[in-house]
Amino acid sequence: MSEKDFEIEIRGLTRNGKAEFDISNLYSVIKKSKDPGAFLQFIAEKKKELFPESRPGESVALQNGDYRIIDSMIDTIIHRQPDTETFYRDLWEKVLEKNPFLENDRQKSDALNRILSNNRIPYFQMPEGLKMSEETFKTYLQKAQESINQLSFVLSSHFSQRTERSSLINHILDNSNSKEEKAVLMAVTLAIVEQKAILQVFQQQKNNPEIYK
Repeated sequence: MSEKDFEIEIRGLTRNGKAEFDISNLYSVIKKSKDPGAFLQFIAEKKKELFPESRPGESVALQNGDYRIIDSMIDTIIHRQPDTETFYRDLWEKVLEKNPFLENDRQKSDALNRILSNNRIPYFQMPEGLKMSEETFKTYLQKAQESINQLSFVLSSHFSQRTERSSLINHILDNSNSKEEKAVLMAVTLAIVEQKAILQVFQQQKNNPEIYK
C-alpha cells in the first residue's frame, strides 16, 4: 500500500478535517489493512500531523505491569537496531498481534496507544554508538578535567537565553582533541543535567509533597 492509500484510510477517522483519535477505531483500521506494519509506520511518522490535538487517554484494559511489558518489548526490538520496515513489522506482529499478554482487541488498542505515546516513536535506525572500557573512560576524564570544569561552570551559570548556554557547551565540545574525548565530555554534560533534574524533583517534592501523592 502507498501513502495515498493510507491517507484515504485515515480520512475515515476525521471529522471536519480533524483526526478523531479514537484508538479502537484506529487499531481496527490498521488491522484490516493489507500491510499493517507499513500502515503503523505511516501513522507513527505522521502522528503529530495526523493528531495534533490528541492526548493519550487513560487505559481501561491494561495495568501498569502490562505497560512495562509493552515498553520492555519495544526496548528489545530497538536494541537489535533493525531497519525501519522490520521495526514496524515486528512492532505490529510481536508487540500487538501475537503478544500472549494481550487477550483481546481492547487491550491491543490500549497497547497501540502506549506505543504511539512512546518518545522513541517514530523510530530511527541509528549507527552503533561509541563504547569504551571504564578504564579508558577514566583516562579521558583525567585528561579533560579543565574542559569538564568549564562545562560545570557553564551549566551552573545563568543565561538569558538557552542558545547562549548551548553555544558555549558546543564551543567546549568542539575544542576536544578527539571524537572519543568529545563523547566523554558529552557524557559528563548529560550526567550533570540529569543530576540537576533529579535534585529539582526532590526539591519540588519537599516543597509540595501533595503533588506526588
